[in-house]
Amino acid sequence: MASDKKFPRSAGVLMPITMLHGAFGIGVLGVEAREFIDFLFDRGFHAWQMLPVEQTGYCFSPYRSISAYAGEPMLIDPRMLVEMGLISPDELFNRVEGVDWSKVDYELVRRKQWILLKTAFLRLKDKPYTKFNPFWLDDYALYMAISQQHNFHPWFMWPDKALRAREQSALEKAEEELSEDIEFFKFVQWLFDKQWCELKKYATERNVAIIGDMPIYVSWDSVEVWSRRDLFNMDEDGKYPTVSGVPPDYFSVDGQRWGDPIYNWQLMKEENYQWWINRVKYSIERYDFVRIDHFRAFANYWEFLQSWKPQERGNG
Repeated sequence: MASDKKFPRSAGVLMPITMLHGAFGIGVLGVEAREFIDFLFDRGFHAWQMLPVEQTGYCFSPYRSISAYAGEPMLIDPRMLVEMGLISPDELFNRVEGVDWSKVDYELVRRKQWILLKTAFLRLKDKPYTKFNPFWLDDYALYMAISQQHNFHPWFMWPDKALRAREQSALEKAEEELSEDIEFFKFVQWLFDKQWCELKKYATERNVAIIGDMPIYVSWDSVEVWSRRDLFNMDEDGKYPTVSGVPPDYFSVDGQRWGDPIYNWQLMKEENYQWWINRVKYSIERYDFVRIDHFRAFANYWEFLQSWKPQERGNG
């Protein structure tokens, strides 16, 4: 799909990867995804628009991810682990067993996927994932390891105030004590990236562009908020006076209350918007084109007074 001068007129399909039919409870980055690309190619379509593929949080919404960068582990095709010699066919069958074909049970799928991924990790004889080291990975892996230690609760519910505040001594201690868990979460992201790149290459060869979707806000229980809360309108305990929203428009006469932390735009400006540059650049590297949802919020947004604290939930 040529795009060096202007966008040629073309057609595509909007469909989340999770909607692909398959044996694993939700769609994955494997055979079925390539078959869908073949379907688009055979019928003259040139674009596949997806919902966000980043790792979801407690409510499994692609627009409430716990990382602006990390891929959703549930999208990893387990068959790849058999090909790598890390799990047996019987263990693959156990991953499929009990899946409801009539509806998606995200809790079940996530639980069974984590078990399989951890089994594969423990059988690794070398560490091929160490060559995968994007700028966001260390914070993400540490966050996930600490969160796992606390039943996958978000950072502002961790009992250790030093960890919540990211005090250096506390972080170093956690890195030492949770080193194996940190390595596991890096391994998982390496797997996701490996499969994603293979799928992306397959689409490119068939002249099908991948259109990604980037939520303009990040969730309050995300790695990004924990690691740089000064870039958001909140205090060190995770409390914030206002939350995001959108003014009235054709879709809602009263506007919408989204509940995400508001950006500290003044500090972002002082840092030459490097946080946004990093995020957009990485998204452009992942996809062919990127849609920002809700782009209007760059110019016009509402802040709703926050009179409640986010309810207690976990991400596990």
